[in-house]
Amino acid sequence: MPWSKESKQLTKAFYQSVINHLAENINPELMELDMRIKDEFLKSNFTKRQRVIMTMIYTLSYGLRKNTAIMPKLQNFELAGISKKKIKNELDQLVAKNVITWEREGRGMNYFQINDPDLWEADYHDGYNNRISQELLFLNLEHSGFDTKPVKNAIKEEELV
Repeated sequence: MPWSKESKQLTKAFYQSVINHLAENINPELMELDMRIKDEFLKSNFTKRQRVIMTMIYTLSYGLRKNTAIMPKLQNFELAGISKKKIKNELDQLVAKNVITWEREGRGMNYFQINDPDLWEADYHDGYNNRISQELLFLNLEHSGFDTKPVKNAIKEEELV
């Protein structure tokens, strides 16, 4: 079997074992925060580099059902295409907007966390529309078999108050 095909099969088997482990360790509070981060990520006006950085941090934290990503070296961001010359400035900008927390510890260890979206000081892009976003979410939840009526009724009652 060619190496690339074998590698893909090994990768698939590895991810399946990770998924099985993560399924056993579900934290509802972390899942709720995960969903809000993804929602806010779509609304916010980040640069392409900042989106790539956040995706990498997200993948190594919330994507693995934990809230912190560990990066031994900033040079590790080169795996996502961000050069070591540009990464510090981009990280500093995300910290300044309170989007991420960056803790630097001894021996070059870096810990990154995507903050609660309620704390972000990032602008929304011009194309964002809350009503359409909500409609799209409900449409897709209903498509997956989720009963949205109780949530829709609660929203209507809240609007009447």
